[in-house]
Amino acid sequence: MVRTPGMMDLVDEDDNVIGTVGEDEVSLQKRRDRITRAICVLVFDSRGRVLLQRRSARKYRYPLCWDTSVGGMVDSGEGYREAAARETREELGIPVIEEDLAALFRMRFHSDIEEWGAVFLLRHNGPFEPDHDEVEEIRFFTVDEVEALIRSKGDVTPAFSQLFARYLAEHHR
Repeated sequence: MVRTPGMMDLVDEDDNVIGTVGEDEVSLQKRRDRITRAICVLVFDSRGRVLLQRRSARKYRYPLCWDTSVGGMVDSGEGYREAAARETREELGIPVIEEDLAALFRMRFHSDIEEWGAVFLLRHNGPFEPDHDEVEEIRFFTVDEVEALIRSKGDVTPAFSQLFARYLAEHHR
């Protein structure tokens, strides 16, 4: 399939494509009967710290909340890994290719919209050139610091809380 920027695939409960929808429509919808696709990338440095991004104040959903290193929607006709590499280049300004990304897991995210998400891991120490239309700031955290932030009900996105809990259960310690 050919990637169609600005359009997203609608998928069923099993992540099979059942239609398409415009990105602007998804951003405004809060209907749980529409499931789209998203990616998340956890960037770890050589010291085992995870890079988090604080979402831009201009974001419609969860402004100024801490989130995964990279997150974004999968365009219609685009694969998860392809979207993860594209979003990493766009949001963090680093020259990543698909082969740099290790697949961790796929999961359903339940928040104000429903999404099938693929989560990837990337090892990178920087430097980074964040897109300030998307990202307010970036910072490395230890895993313990992230756990404390989530426990304190800090400003983190619901999807990040869900995926980090699963990451810890399946891939850490």
